[in-house]
Amino acid sequence: MDMKRTIKKMGIGVFFFVVGVGILGFGESARAEIYFYFDAEDGIIGNELPHHQSGGGSNFCQPECSGLGARATYQSIGNVPQGNQYFQWETVDNQTNHYCEIKNVGVFPVTEILSKTFYLAFYMRFDRKDENDIWHEGGGTQSWDKGIEMRGRGVRWTVGWGQWDECNGSYSPGFAANQDHHFTIGSGNPTYRLPGSEYNPSLNGYSCQNPPQLTYERWYAIILGVNMACDTTGSRTLWLNGVKIAESTGIQTTNDCFPNIDHITMGGTLAQPAYDAPSHCRKFDALILADNWQDIIDGGYLRNPEIFLLGDLNNDGVVNIQDVQLCVNVILEVETNPEIVQKAREVAEPVGICNELDVQGIINIILTQ
Repeated sequence: MDMKRTIKKMGIGVFFFVVGVGILGFGESARAEIYFYFDAEDGIIGNELPHHQSGGGSNFCQPECSGLGARATYQSIGNVPQGNQYFQWETVDNQTNHYCEIKNVGVFPVTEILSKTFYLAFYMRFDRKDENDIWHEGGGTQSWDKGIEMRGRGVRWTVGWGQWDECNGSYSPGFAANQDHHFTIGSGNPTYRLPGSEYNPSLNGYSCQNPPQLTYERWYAIILGVNMACDTTGSRTLWLNGVKIAESTGIQTTNDCFPNIDHITMGGTLAQPAYDAPSHCRKFDALILADNWQDIIDGGYLRNPEIFLLGDLNNDGVVNIQDVQLCVNVILEVETNPEIVQKAREVAEPVGICNELDVQGIINIILTQ
């Protein structure tokens, strides 16, 4: 971390501590917190994720919580959005779910959540087998996952993906068909169906007729932000690679005026209602639940992870001055590592030959971290 960023972070932290505690007298409940974080860096490749924690820490409850299929495992294949490892479910043909309840033992349930904004963020990637698409495509077709959720008393907010069908509760005109070999993403409130919680993209050019189009074998950064309210003062916002794609404000977001967040779920349904997804790999990294926007910024969730990964020429999990030097080495034709040369060519746009613009591109990534 550079000195400017360090000073900036220290200054902000000290400022809010003095203002929050010294002047306004806020107590423990007013401090921003990270309630859950899991990045798979501490596990052994191939081992299952922790699932019988009792004294504290992350707990992934799957078959014990009625989930189907094999448990998630620690993996490290190819580039990763942060660090060196990620966690993965490998499904079988026509698997209906890999339902998993996730808790931070000793922290959940999270109470006194009204008027706070909670951010559920993560990186995700879906890898096909034999190029078989996971979800159907087509207007008026539903092939959808209840992917990741924050759940508790009066709370159920979901990030889902696949092919959606209805728009604002109507099938006419409904949701546009995804492009071939693509899927879309949305957030909603499937249990309580509170007004304003539809899966509709609504910002930055996206709509039901022009939904965001995601592709397989690529990493994406997702953020769901929900301001908790049992009246019509709440909000729901969804970001994709740092772009705000949907937002509803002035809405009710909890179905109880004494709500809590009891757990996070993953894999509630796969390709519903047909449940006919072919075998595939579902990769995730850096899953976080926090109530501080700065933690989301610091986690890199506002960037396109694929662009970031291209800038990480030596695959050490960070983009820094070493990557700039490597790009220069490729330009000067003195780099001897063929993998670095190949990746530098992937960075190069549009002609596939590294030049000073690509050096600047890597510097731009460093400056936006």
